Amino acid sequence: MKGPHRRRSVLLAGGLDFARNHPRYGRELTWWAKNLGAAGFECWLCLGEGRAPLGGATPSRFTSARRADVMDALSWLGEIGEGDLGLLVASNHGDRSGLCLWGPDILSPAEFGASIGETKATLALVMGQCNGGVFGTLAGPRTVVLSACSEDERSWACSYPPGPAY
Repeated sequence: MKGPHRRRSVLLAGGLDFARNHPRYGRELTWWAKNLGAAGFECWLCLGEGRAPLGGATPSRFTSARRADVMDALSWLGEIGEGDLGLLVASNHGDRSGLCLWGPDILSPAEFGASIGETKATLALVMGQCNGGVFGTLAGPRTVVLSACSEDERSWACSYPPGPAY
């Protein structure tokens, strides 16, 4: 579809399971959806097992963070083209091989790249999980990857001020 430049975002937090699906994930992604929506972004939120977060507005596209739903969301993000802007925000758990989804599935950088396809849009990936740096391999002329750690480091939440272990 040609026409006005589109802005799309996928907001993702798998949480692994009920014990590790921290309430802050839903609050954080709801905040992103509200603010990005106000800035003209279409938002697709993929959260945990698919239960809407309490409080705040949820975007019109809301699904679980199970593999099939995440792949649909990433495919939707990849539909944008030249002159468009795509944003992925991941607030979640990570693994050396990629991003943890809901349940045992892990989305690797290669799978992520394949699901987005050959988009000509400008993409920004905000990887806010442990081992988010593994997605740095996706950086390129139209893709920026932001992570708190490099490919071989870990990053995780801690109390403030952080101790020497962080």
